Amino acid sequence: MDFQVQKKTVALHFGFDFMEAINQLSGISNSGVNLGMGAMTEQQRLEMGDMAALTRVIYAATAGVSPRPSLDLIKSEVFSLTDEKQVDDLFAQVQEELKNSFPLQYQLKKMEKLAAKNKL
Repeated sequence: MDFQVQKKTVALHFGFDFMEAINQLSGISNSGVNLGMGAMTEQQRLEMGDMAALTRVIYAATAGVSPRPSLDLIKSEVFSLTDEKQVDDLFAQVQEELKNSFPLQYQLKKMEKLAAKNKL
């Protein structure tokens, strides 16, 4: 997926660098230890239409891109969208990329198995 930042095309990647970046941005912490789960947390926020979550996910997907646009630049681009269809399309594209992210889907499957096991 590509995203425009200041009229420049930036490739977004939702692989391992993304997972590491989103966990740093949005991971759950306990006693100062980051436990991860940032992508899953943000995925729920995306489903609710949270534009701030959208900016964090897009920023995390630029991990490994050089030069990497800042979070503030991405926020500016996202919050400059005023057409509801454009915003809906961007959410849909990002959510589709998350559905196709192997590292995220792997983590989700492991968590589902763990949750099912703990219910017994």
